[in-house]
Amino acid sequence: MTNDFPKYAIIVAGGSGSRMQSAIPKQFLLLAGIPVLMHTMRAFHQSK
Repeated sequence: MTNDFPKYAIIVAGGSGSRMQSAIPKQFLLLAGIPVLMHTMRAFHQSK
């Protein structure tokens, strides 16, 4: 039996990045060349 219900998430992505000593908010800092927020969004998109 498959679950065809839509899936929703609230991805909280806030913060200034001050502890990381960056002028760029931490959710937009690159990790392996990709913004941290995109890693989170991909993980949700690829989950079942």
